Amino acid sequence: MKRLSESRMHTLWRKAVLIKHFHACAFCEKYGDENLQCHHIVYRRKLLTRWDWKNGIALCHECHRKAHTKAGEIMISKKHPYYDELVERENLISKDVFVRDGVTNSEYYRLQADEMTAIIKGER
Repeated sequence: MKRLSESRMHTLWRKAVLIKHFHACAFCEKYGDENLQCHHIVYRRKLLTRWDWKNGIALCHECHRKAHTKAGEIMISKKHPYYDELVERENLISKDVFVRDGVTNSEYYRLQADEMTAIIKGER
């Protein structure tokens, strides 16, 4: 199975996050994709949540800067419906989860890509 590129995964992730957040900033509600950035709740370096659409929140540039502060993190924790789940998953070791679920890293990414594609197509 061919591995999905980081660029393709990022594109799918961004589109899915924007759709799930109704193309508006979660803090100030500015609208329009050209004004929005997608912020990872759990750092990108965590493989289990890197491309999980639940690990994203749509923010305008100004609010994205605020998100990188302690006050911004508190605001995200109150606004994001999956915050607690993500924080819990942050401490899991991806290799252990892949073994437990019987999937490879590539298969895991493929499952996430399929889920994001379904969101983009309006199937979820």
